[in-house]
Amino acid sequence: MRVYSCNYKGRIPLDNSKPQQSVALGDWFYDKSRAFEKLKEMVADKGFDLIYNLEYIRDTEAESTGKGGTYYRTIWSCECVAGFLRPQKTQKRGKK
Repeated sequence: MRVYSCNYKGRIPLDNSKPQQSVALGDWFYDKSRAFEKLKEMVADKGFDLIYNLEYIRDTEAESTGKGGTYYRTIWSCECVAGFLRPQKTQKRGKK
């Protein structure tokens, strides 16, 4: 599966003749890479093979400690647009 972040400025081999879909995680994860893996699973389950405009969403979760303090954790989610790779053009070889 090809992945292009929201910061990518080059050409994306997207097949515009096929449908695209926005995909966002409904869950939050303590690990950024786990959030990305879950997003990839969701995209693959829907039959897509391209992720573009990938954006990570960061938030903070507060948890009270037993001594009256507060522990802050970073939590992650992500969203993207899923699509299909454009078929590669094949070159025909001439006769020798």
